[in-house]
Amino acid sequence: SQFLMKKARSQGLTILLDLGSYKKQAEELIPLADVVFVPEAFRQAIAPGQDPAQVAKKLQKNGPKICCVTLGEKGSYIAGDGQVFHQPAVKVKAIDTNGAGDVFMGGFAYGLANNWPLTKTARFAAAAAAITCTKFGKIQAMPKSEAEILKFDLGAGSKLTG
Repeated sequence: SQFLMKKARSQGLTILLDLGSYKKQAEELIPLADVVFVPEAFRQAIAPGQDPAQVAKKLQKNGPKICCVTLGEKGSYIAGDGQVFHQPAVKVKAIDTNGAGDVFMGGFAYGLANNWPLTKTARFAAAAAAITCTKFGKIQAMPKSEAEILKFDLGAGSKLTG
């Protein structure tokens, strides 16, 4: 993994890293990534009981431009661009949460690729993940377009387009 990350970096690519479940060797990859997603289980393994905002800030100082600690229905804490903030999850009646984390990361990557501000990127990712939770099935539940996510989010009371 380190070899591939270093090769990607040498080619000017942006590296997003999902730490998944805790593995000691994964900690070595954090400084090599541009964006790190830290699931709750990983955070608890490396910093049990610590405030997720502080964990995001600490890990972000280790090299990544952005660190996102994800907490499922409790939202996420994001450190980057000189700020640390909480992005609440968009409240929905969840039917199936399978794939929501993957869709969150995809929505986040989409916002970054569009050079959106970090707060808009995080809100977009949260809305995309929420849509996924409202239907059964991983693939079938994924939002199909930016317009679908923006429309859904506006219905949830956000001013994402503003």
